[in-house]
Amino acid sequence: IVAYPMGLETLQVDASSCFEVLFDCSRHLEDWCIANALLDVLLQCDAVTKAAVSKNIVICGGMADVPGFQERLVHAAAHLCKECPKYQCLQHCLLKHMSLSTPAVPSYLMPWVGASVVSAVSHTIASTAPYYHSSRRKS
Repeated sequence: IVAYPMGLETLQVDASSCFEVLFDCSRHLEDWCIANALLDVLLQCDAVTKAAVSKNIVICGGMADVPGFQERLVHAAAHLCKECPKYQCLQHCLLKHMSLSTPAVPSYLMPWVGASVVSAVSHTIASTAPYYHSSRRKS
């Protein structure tokens, strides 16, 4: 339990329950929790991509270092696949393929690395596409 002084009062918070809001779909955010977000992305993939994506899930950011977070995410996703009709079609894919990848970069730096890669690729594509199309017209 962590105590937070708030003026004349002190707020007592059980630190172990702070992350429950990310996994509890039944209370405030009935149709959303972090496992729902993961499964909704997989639902949008075709069969081949779905298997590839589920084999290479990367959890990054500060939450990735919270002890038990990744195991809880896997458990919550598996539970939703069994209990929620919307996700039952993913049950076989997750049981067979789901794997959390561990990046070579510390998890708290992954969002920066990802943004850098997207920025570099976007700039490269934006600068080479007009050149490619203009050179095709000339020949």
